[in-house]
Amino acid sequence: MFASEYSDSDGVGHTQGAVDYIIQNSNIFSWSTSKNTDDFLDDMSNYLDPRYNNSSSTVYFCSTDVYNWFHKLGGYALQNMKADGLTNDPRYTSDLALAGRKKVLGLDTTTVSTVHGDINVVRNIHLDGTNVKILGINMNYCKYRPLVGNGINRDTSVYVGVQTLENSGVDRRVDQILTEAGMEWSMPECHAIWK
Repeated sequence: MFASEYSDSDGVGHTQGAVDYIIQNSNIFSWSTSKNTDDFLDDMSNYLDPRYNNSSSTVYFCSTDVYNWFHKLGGYALQNMKADGLTNDPRYTSDLALAGRKKVLGLDTTTVSTVHGDINVVRNIHLDGTNVKILGINMNYCKYRPLVGNGINRDTSVYVGVQTLENSGVDRRVDQILTEAGMEWSMPECHAIWK
């Protein structure tokens, strides 16, 4: 996620991570938890410009404080945007509301409904303590690529029994699954960072 593309003195290559790619090429927005709904919707309007980024396949990875911010706004809207106790009253709406949680590719995903469509928000604790608060990645424009060197595909390999009773003294078998892969990033205007 945070790596930079380079080759070290031993000739080992390192692939570029999402954060480095987006900071160098894509949309950058400012963030603070004092940001209000209108400010965030302005950012979304700029980011989800239908001329180049109208896809609903963007996943928004966010830090814990941003994840809590979304839920606080959702709770505020639920408690204050209803008439006579009816939550489905069409006379009162919110431009940003939590629609629910679901699992997407094994990740707990919260759907936030905005005027620009639903956005999928995933809490990513690896962003806690960094200057990146939200990482918006359009999944249509990133590809998983196994590393290929000297004509050898170094995608996933399984090494069976790297640790057994015979070689470790522990009564269990441990297999090693080794993957050498990176991500290919494209269409920079379809990714964003809030920091």
